[in-house]
Amino acid sequence: MTTGPASNLKNKATRGILWSLGENVALQGVQFLISIVLTRLLLPEQFGLVGMLTLFMVVAQTLTIGGFGSALIQKKDASHLDACSIFYFNLAIGVVLTVALFAAAPLVAQFYQEPLLTPLTRILSFNIVINALSFVPMALLAKRIDFKPLA
Repeated sequence: MTTGPASNLKNKATRGILWSLGENVALQGVQFLISIVLTRLLLPEQFGLVGMLTLFMVVAQTLTIGGFGSALIQKKDASHLDACSIFYFNLAIGVVLTVALFAAAPLVAQFYQEPLLTPLTRILSFNIVINALSFVPMALLAKRIDFKPLA
């Protein structure tokens, strides 16, 4: 049995994989349960409204992330300044996209010809800025192969 840095890295990687697997299984299970509950509580038309907005939310989240979390993970000598810069940049992009989607909510509702989408879009737009706050801490935890807090 080997000891030292290689063994420690192997143990961290193994624990990281197990925690990540557990997180993914739990997340899929929770999302499945939420879908079942929403399907029972909402009419098909209402459930479809949420589905319509998913496209806008996914695009906005992708623009917010921008690959900077991956860059932070891959950069070997990433400094605290790098992490802070990416954090504030992601936050600024998140705020801009939240404001843009909030303002564009009537246009989204008009595009789908569904007035209920205006307040729903505005409420869901706040998820963008909230998620922007978590990208850098999640990337730093992933860089340290510390998946337990992420799970």
